[in-house]
Amino acid sequence: MKKYTIQQIRESKKSALDQIKKFLDAENVEEQFKDRSGDYYSKDKFLVTWYANWKGIPSEFGIDKTDQFYARYSRYKAIYVTRSLFHEKQLAGYSSIERALIEIGLKLCSKSEKEAFFNKYAIKYNEKLKYKIK
Repeated sequence: MKKYTIQQIRESKKSALDQIKKFLDAENVEEQFKDRSGDYYSKDKFLVTWYANWKGIPSEFGIDKTDQFYARYSRYKAIYVTRSLFHEKQLAGYSSIERALIEIGLKLCSKSEKEAFFNKYAIKYNEKLKYKIK
C-alpha cells in the first residue's frame, strides 16, 4: 500500500478546508444538511473528506453526518472519522455540524491561517451559543 505524498495531502487538506469555509459562510450552517439522511451506506453522509496517512496507512479522513439512530443514541450530529480498506475509526463526535466544521477546520488550517479562521468562524459560533444560553 503506497502512502500519500506530502503534496497530495497538502492539496487534499486545502480542498477540504475550502469546502468547510464554503459551508460555514452560509447563513444557516445546519440547514444545508437537513435533506441528507446520514445513513451508513449512503453517499450523502460524507460532508467533507481529505487524504492523509494514519499510523502509516493511507487513509481518508472526513466529517460525516450521523444517521437518525446514532444521533439519538450518541447525541452526535456529526463525527470526525478516518477510514481505509482495513479500518474505520471515529476520532471525535459533535453535537452540531457547525461545531465539527469549525474544530476540524482549525486542524486543517496552516499556522498562518488559524487566527483568521478562528476570528471569522469560532467567535461567531461562540456568540451564537451565548445567545442561546441567555
